[in-house]
Amino acid sequence: MQYSLSIEDISFCKRKKGKTNQLTFGIMLVFFKEHLIFPSNKTTSSISTQLLLKVAKDLDINPIHIISFDWSTRTGERYRQDIRQYLGYRVADAEDNRSTINYLVDSLIPRHLSDSVLLEQISGYYAKNKIEIPSINQLQDHISLAKQKFEQQFLHKIFDSLGQENLLLIDRILDKDGHEDNGIIELSELKKDISGVKIKNVQGAIDKINLLSQIKLPDSIIESVDRKLLLKYYERTMAFAPSNILDFAPAIKYATMAIFCLVRLELLLDSLTDTMIKLIKKMRSRAERYVDRYILAEVKRVDGKFDILEKLAVLNAKNPKSIIEEKVYPVVSQDKLEEVIEDLQHRGNKWYQDKIREKMYRTYVYGNRTSLLSVLRTLEMFEDDIDYKPILNAINFINKYCNESDLTYYLNIPPLIGVIPQNWYKMTVTVEKGQLRINKYNYELAVLEQVKKFLGFKAIWVGRSYSYRNPNKDLPKDFIKMRESYYELLDLPIKPKDFTATLKTLLTNSLDTLNAKIANNQFVEIRKSKAGGNIKLTPLNPQEEPENIIRLQQEINNKWSSIHLIDILKECDLRINFTKELQTIGKGSSINSSDLQKRLLLCIFGIGSNTGLKRISIANDDINYSDLRYVKKRHINVMNIRNAIRMLVNNVLQIRNADVWGEATTTVVCDSTHLFAWDQNLMSQWHYRYAKKGVMIYWHVDKKSLCIYSQLKDCTSSEVGSMIKGIIDHDTDMDIDRVFMDTHGQSVIGFAVSYLLGFDLYPRLKAINKQKLYYAHPLDKDKYQNITEILKGSINWQLIEDNYNEIVKHIVALKLAIVAPSVLIKRFSNDNYAHPIYKALIEVGKANKTIFLCKYLASEELRIEVNEGLNVVERLNSVMDFIFYGKLGQIATNNIEDQELSILCLHLLQICMIYINTLIIQQILSQAHWKNRFTPQDYRALTPLYSGHINPYGLFPLDFSKRLSIGGI
Repeated sequence: MQYSLSIEDISFCKRKKGKTNQLTFGIMLVFFKEHLIFPSNKTTSSISTQLLLKVAKDLDINPIHIISFDWSTRTGERYRQDIRQYLGYRVADAEDNRSTINYLVDSLIPRHLSDSVLLEQISGYYAKNKIEIPSINQLQDHISLAKQKFEQQFLHKIFDSLGQENLLLIDRILDKDGHEDNGIIELSELKKDISGVKIKNVQGAIDKINLLSQIKLPDSIIESVDRKLLLKYYERTMAFAPSNILDFAPAIKYATMAIFCLVRLELLLDSLTDTMIKLIKKMRSRAERYVDRYILAEVKRVDGKFDILEKLAVLNAKNPKSIIEEKVYPVVSQDKLEEVIEDLQHRGNKWYQDKIREKMYRTYVYGNRTSLLSVLRTLEMFEDDIDYKPILNAINFINKYCNESDLTYYLNIPPLIGVIPQNWYKMTVTVEKGQLRINKYNYELAVLEQVKKFLGFKAIWVGRSYSYRNPNKDLPKDFIKMRESYYELLDLPIKPKDFTATLKTLLTNSLDTLNAKIANNQFVEIRKSKAGGNIKLTPLNPQEEPENIIRLQQEINNKWSSIHLIDILKECDLRINFTKELQTIGKGSSINSSDLQKRLLLCIFGIGSNTGLKRISIANDDINYSDLRYVKKRHINVMNIRNAIRMLVNNVLQIRNADVWGEATTTVVCDSTHLFAWDQNLMSQWHYRYAKKGVMIYWHVDKKSLCIYSQLKDCTSSEVGSMIKGIIDHDTDMDIDRVFMDTHGQSVIGFAVSYLLGFDLYPRLKAINKQKLYYAHPLDKDKYQNITEILKGSINWQLIEDNYNEIVKHIVALKLAIVAPSVLIKRFSNDNYAHPIYKALIEVGKANKTIFLCKYLASEELRIEVNEGLNVVERLNSVMDFIFYGKLGQIATNNIEDQELSILCLHLLQICMIYINTLIIQQILSQAHWKNRFTPQDYRALTPLYSGHINPYGLFPLDFSKRLSIGGI
């Protein structure tokens, strides 16, 4: 923000003698108002030309009076003192420094903010207290001292809370030599994740959970800090060997290990819960496949069954009045008909599901029961609402009586009401000789399926876990106190009726516009259809690639014929120095800066190209594999790479020439792609569309091919959640207000969340012909005669208003990253259809989706723009294959964090390529022979996502003077 001089300011400046002094004083005053710091000889370059000219204009002084000024003179000091006195500011003293450090320790460091945010927050603190900001170096010293002080206080507080038995347990975990006798799991084993959804992996995870559960920390200490701070200490332990940790000071050692045990327990409980859910799901899916195969076999069992049915149909159609014995039996014998009847009589409406449950029963009894019941005993579950208390009573009953006898039924009657769904009732509850019998195994299966369902939307939750934690912890604790601030954060009105009034107006205006224009729209037809396909869109014509783009690419190839990908990475770091973001997770690094820079770049290239650290080390004589592994462990982690990516993205946005790329875009395109990955982990899954196991990568890409955010996800998790996560977490300088995506990236809930977070969704809907619109009032339907066929119903505004405050509370939790988008999307899903917040979000989503559809149907330009955007992601996927060429493009690790690192380093390499190509293209187009040559179509098709001049592989010299020393040669 640039300040103008007020009338009082101008009058104050005019007291100085001479126009040069007045102008200099005015510049000092405005600069101080902006930065709370005075200009110095070192910071003169940060005084913008716009500021100088604005001050000269306000003071009505010709800018020629601007001269260089020595800010360190006595005149400069006198001016500074005058401004302090005028504005009521003072110079910070020793007590202010102590107060600043205490403010950092008490209020900011626990939130684990970045240094840039901490500097911004301290500036606000100084402004509030009318204190002149000291130099930036001093502020950074304050931050460094505050971090040290906080860490010392925080870790000692944790250490003081640990009992003697906890200290002894930590010592035994770190003791590599004594595990055989004491039954303790060593640290290296505790660090390992569950190796896939298999029964054999369950007990090992339970053993780890039972061990880690013995260390407990007070909630008051843990909840006083941001979880990212806990993850910092957790990642430090994950990277260090026991010998490194034993070198810590005692208090730091025990406190760091206690934090590790706490976070590791949360993650293992999440993984064990996921494993249980996936095992239950796998039982059903395998049973379905078994029954499908059984049905195919049954079709063949009665010879020619369908031929017989066809013959009967033909005979009856041709001989409606004939006698069966005369016409039918000669063709199909009575015995054959009775065989068909007997076979078909066993096929009722519920036959298929009964067969599935029978197969599940056999799998459970003879395979999965022991392990699944062990999981059920290990997970400490609680209910979110009293309505779900019966399922917890059922779990307690199973844990108590599951092995009371060898009979197939319980001797005691378990809870039934609110526990057994109707489709399991017949197979579970029977009456034998006048006595009620509850089949033990079917009862347990029914309860397990209910547990799987209820955990998904947190009707029940798991104690001490993270993803499945108490849903109340997914909400801001201070919402009532900070209510007005949170509404302001989301730019939403406090009154529910104001919110619905705005949405009503937008909805009504959109429907009015579509209804008025649709009759004359030659590309869209609204028609009657019994099949529900009421909308017909004329397909878009393909657009040809402009010739100037081809010529531009040829010139790039001629001038930069073969740039090595690793040189692109190196050049970006020399220009931007993004490797400074890759800080060590330890206290410091003993490697000199130039060696560290080289090793960091080699690690990024080896991981991002998928060639691996070992092969990269072979090509560099001064570096070995151990060096790269060490640097990777200490410096290359998810948080550091994300920080480097953010820095690179911001630099690309800064260097873009608006004359070439147009004004800064606020649109991103989202889509996912599949990569094969090793499957001995919980992330890699079978994907039905790609017909192979692997993981999904979800991209957020701007319209000029710059990928601003990437994330790893499994094949079954919600793409809507991934889309929202990228919008919230990207943390770059790009302001996003429009998002294009394919059908999988949207939902009605997604439309609701996007409206509440202040951005627009523009999906390319696969079933566009069957979409329906909603109107504002029940009486409005007759207003829209041209679109009657696609109108469905009215919005329930009262439901939105009744739940508005709770809706905002959940959206604030999303905005502040208190809850993960995937968790929120799962909680408010069809399984939780009765929840009032889900119902209210559906109404908001229906209204916002209708607004989108009205725009989409009315504007062919918008449909073209959405398709163009999605084509950008398709091109991105092909370039990612070009970069990620090692190991046939497969992620060859079972470690989930290493899988994510592969994607992030790939993402970083892609941005480096975009950065260099942006500079190259701008340099070429600035030359005289390209002036006024580009057309609007050329600019539309221009992209820095070009790889024809890049060599990702390296050099392969063939030297006939060198031979292999084999057999005496």
